[in-house]
Amino acid sequence: MTADLNVLVPGLPNFANPTGGGGGGSNTVDTQDDGVPVNTANTLNFTGSGVTVTDAGGGVADVAIAGGGSTIPTTKLIGVADSPYTQLTSDEYLVVDATGADVVINLLAVASATKVLQIKVIGLGVGRTVTINPNGVETIDADASLVLSTVQQMVRLVPYTAGSRWLLS
Repeated sequence: MTADLNVLVPGLPNFANPTGGGGGGSNTVDTQDDGVPVNTANTLNFTGSGVTVTDAGGGVADVAIAGGGSTIPTTKLIGVADSPYTQLTSDEYLVVDATGADVVINLLAVASATKVLQIKVIGLGVGRTVTINPNGVETIDADASLVLSTVQQMVRLVPYTAGSRWLLS
């Protein structure tokens, strides 16, 4: 289900004040996800922060729930010409092509990292590798570096500030 729901309220012309009277019709609420019915109920309770309801007219109220749903991570292609590449705080998903030569990726200090980082190898020449180096004395799990040597290999690195290291997940 997406973060934005359209709630159709038959018989309630002013959803912002549903106790203000109905004008006939049913007292049920038809909940839809992008126009597809998902539930019918007499009462819907939205709790938590970030919930807003606006009258869309015609007996329709738009309910927006902040922070819901998912987003596509920022994707960046890293090739031989970019090596050695130093991670940016905005990096989320690195797609690496090491067809012509080895590629080296240097990670930020864990304390500076604000996002989980995913790295996927999409091209790899014969005998080529992608080496991921943590910052300074930091580690990836307990290792000083991580070497990827298979096409389609993917790793997910989580900054663990309490241990000053990156965790593989």
